[in-house]
Parts: sequence; C-alpha cells; structure tokens
Amino acid sequence: MFSIFAIVVITAAILTGCSGVKSQKAVIFLNDATTDGRPIKGNLNIYGADKKPIAYGILKKAAEAEDASKKSNKLEYIEECDGGAGCFYVDGKPRTETLITDYYEPEEGFEVQLPINEQGKAVMRISDGKNSAEWRFTPGSPNETIYINILVSDFWVSVTELEDGKTTYTSVEFEDSQTEQTDAFLELYPEESAYYFERENPWIPFRLMFTNYSRASSDAYDATCEVFGSDCNGTASYSSIARVNREAHDDIIVPMRDNLMTYSENKDVSIALLKLEKMANLLVSCYFRAYSAADDRNEDAYRATSECFSDVQQQRSDLEIYLKEFSQELTGFMIAGYY
Repeated sequence: MFSIFAIVVITAAILTGCSGVKSQKAVIFLNDATTDGRPIKGNLNIYGADKKPIAYGILKKAAEAEDASKKSNKLEYIEECDGGAGCFYVDGKPRTETLITDYYEPEEGFEVQLPINEQGKAVMRISDGKNSAEWRFTPGSPNETIYINILVSDFWVSVTELEDGKTTYTSVEFEDSQTEQTDAFLELYPEESAYYFERENPWIPFRLMFTNYSRASSDAYDATCEVFGSDCNGTASYSSIARVNREAHDDIIVPMRDNLMTYSENKDVSIALLKLEKMANLLVSCYFRAYSAADDRNEDAYRATSECFSDVQQQRSDLEIYLKEFSQELTGFMIAGYY
C-alpha cells in the first residue's frame, strides 16, 4: 500500500525502464459508478507504461476504498459563491485549495508509471471494447507526481487532474480516439462529449430514445396542466382543453414518436426499442383521444382517456421488467461527470 503523504516528497519521479522509455509517476483515484449493466471488470482497461492493463484487483480495491470513504462528509456547501466548484469548502478552505492529503485516504489511490511521449506528455490510455483513447498530462517538473481522478459510468469515462496536489478536478479532454463517438452518444451528451469517452455499451441508443420519450412526456403533461391552474387541480373550458391537448399531440408527442430509433444490431436492445415505440404510439393515441373528446364536448369520452394513460404506465412497468433482465434501469440517479 502506498502513502500519498510520502509521495508528495518523493523525488526522481521520471524513470527510465530497460526499454529506454521514460515514464512519470502518477496516482490514480477511481470512482466506479457502474452497474451490472456494464461493469468495469471484463470491459474496461487502464494502461500505464506497462503494455499490460492494470490488474482489475488493483482497480477494485481503489474503487471500494473510494466508495467506503467518508470524505464527502468533509464538504460544506456555501450558498453565496460563484456557482461553481468554489461553492464547496473543506475545513474552511475552498475545495479547489484543499490538499489531496487533507481529502483523500491513502488506500483510495494506486500508483502507476505513465509513459512520456515525444512531446514530453505523460500518457494514460483507457480501452473499452473496440473503443480506446489517450489522456495526456504535462508534468510541471521531473519530480512531480501527477494526480488523476477517473469516474466511470455505464456509458462513459470522465478524467480530471488534481493539479498542484489539490482537489481541483480540472477536466482533461481525451485524444487519439480509435473510434468515433456514435451519433446517439453525441446527441445524449452534446455538451460533455469532448470530455466523456464513450464506452462500448449497446444500450446507449436506448438510453437516448428513452430520455427523449421522458422529456416529451413530461413537457406534454406540463403543457396540458397549465389550463387547470395551480397543481393541475382546477377547471377549464372544453375549448381550452382541446387546444392544449392538440398542441401537445401535434408539437410534442408525435414528433418524439416519429424520431424514435427502432432498430439496433443488438437483439435485446432492438426489442426494448420496439417496446418503447409501442408505448409512444399509445401515448400519441391518448392525446388524440383527449383533444377529440374535448372538441366534441363529450365528457364520458374525455374521462375515459384516463384509462388510456393508465395503460401507458402499465406498458412502462412491463418495459422496466424486461430491462431488469439486462441490469438496465429506466429510473434512478443519472451520475454526471466533470466537463
């Protein structure tokens, strides 16, 4: 077990191996936010100067230590701040000014040698399936230890550097990617894509389609509720009800349904996409029935649309049951990385 307290004062951090390749010392902290749907083990590899990937046992030990850590209890949030990382304090100091040794426990990190390229950059490579990319760091001096934080979700990898031995979490773009990011991934993470390395997860298209479905469903509900006043608990005229339901149908739900992806090379994902399309078609029908009944001022027909929306929820439950076979969840906390 290394001690990051000792690493700070270690000199001669650049080493030359038998092959003549220079390398720089780094300490990596790993936050494993994956699920059984796309775990690190058997999928993701991290490489240093050694051509072999870092042993999974080392990654597992660091990730478990990070998960068990109580360091988040040290954080204090200050409301009157710049709205960014400066809002968090540790023992009265901004987190960005907090030393790694005052925040992390030694067992949360592991040492690795990173090869130095011709430009003098220390290079870390990560692969997941066919996908592979590099992260390059500029050592401040031959004696400097580079501190790296890696956050892994089911869909992406985010890398930050802890500069100057402090918990700055400075985002680092990946380079030299061996595969282009998929269209679905770029649409799902438009702002983060320069910093999110895409994992080879066949469920990314479904995640995008379900995200679009959820947003459209929520937007349509909010739009139709407006005519009923606060908490969607008032009354409205049939003409108003017909108008908002027609607009929700024409402008929100139908465009969402028409833009759903319905095929994947992965059979299990294709089935999930088809189930989602079926649910979207039913939702289109529900809004059509709602505005048609309101147009006709048919109270019984309008009230009956509640059963239609209930059927949508039942189909959603059925979809959730199907997805559990593959450790996929419709709901839950969507973790965000640094970018």
